[in-house]
Amino acid sequence: MFAALITGVFCILFACFAGDLFLLAVRGVKTEGVCTKLGWSKSSSGVKISASYTDLNGAQHTCTTGLRSGSPQVGDEVTVIYDRRSPRRSTVAPFGYLRLVGAALFTLVLGVLCWVFSLEWLGNS
Repeated sequence: MFAALITGVFCILFACFAGDLFLLAVRGVKTEGVCTKLGWSKSSSGVKISASYTDLNGAQHTCTTGLRSGSPQVGDEVTVIYDRRSPRRSTVAPFGYLRLVGAALFTLVLGVLCWVFSLEWLGNS
C-alpha cells in the first residue's frame, strides 16, 4: 500500500512537471525549423537555442529549448516537434525528443507500477 501510494504521488507530480513534454511525445508533429538564436542556459547548464518554424496552418512560431551538448549554429536547419492543438508548445529535436520519449516512458512505467501495487494491496486485504 505504501509503495503504491508513494509511486502514485510521484507519478502525479512528475506528470505535472513533464506535462508539456508528455503531450508532445503523444501528439507532437515534426517539422523543419531554422536556428535563430543561441545563448547560455542557467537551468539546463548548457546552450539555449531558439528556432523558428511554420505549423501545418502556415503560422510562424518560435520555440526555445535548452541543450546540454551538441548545438547547431544560427541559420542551421533543426527538427522541431510541436503540439498540433497548441503549436506554441514545442521543442527542438532530436535533443528535446529524447526527453519527450523518456518522460512518456517514465510516466507510463510509474503508472503501471502504481496499478500493480494497488492490485496487490487490494488482493491482500
